[in-house]
Formats: sequence, structure tokens, C-alpha cells
Amino acid sequence: MRFNKISLKDSFELVKKKRPEICPNKSFFRQLIESEKELFNPENPSITYNDYLVLLIQHSLPDLSVEQIKEAFLLSDQDVIKTETFLLKKYFGLK
Repeated sequence: MRFNKISLKDSFELVKKKRPEICPNKSFFRQLIESEKELFNPENPSITYNDYLVLLIQHSLPDLSVEQIKEAFLLSDQDVIKTETFLLKKYFGLK
């Protein structure tokens, strides 16, 4: 972010394209959000922690839209495992 002067969201997407298996843990991602606030905009991060979780789910289930994932995420108490399970059952018929 600092070197290229790009947002956290753009940085995350760039790294994810190069290394799709990356998955920063909760604490590290929150630190990245704080770093972005210090560097660019203290009021509005380019990506929230919940948006990050939705993006992670989208990378594991690329056939689904962000809207479908966000809806399931909210219905699943914002829990990644519950959301993925819900989506797999609903859209892919897994039990």
C-alpha cells in the first residue's frame, strides 16, 4: 500500500491474483485496515473486515455473485463457515 500508493482492497486483490491461496488472519487484516487508515483515509477504509470475509468466500465459490454471498453472510450471523455451508447447500445441492 505504502510503496505503490494503492488502497488495501486493491493491494489485497493484486496479491490474491498472484497468490490465490493467501488468507490473512483476522488480526493481521485488522492491522492492515489500520495501516490504510493511517496512510490514506482515517474515515473510510477501502474494505471492511466483513467485505474481506465476503471476498474470501467468493474466491472459494467463484460461481456465485458478491450479492448472493453478502446475503448468505448476513443470514448466517456473519460466520464464514456457516455461510459457505449455507451456500453449498443452497446452490450446489450439497448436504
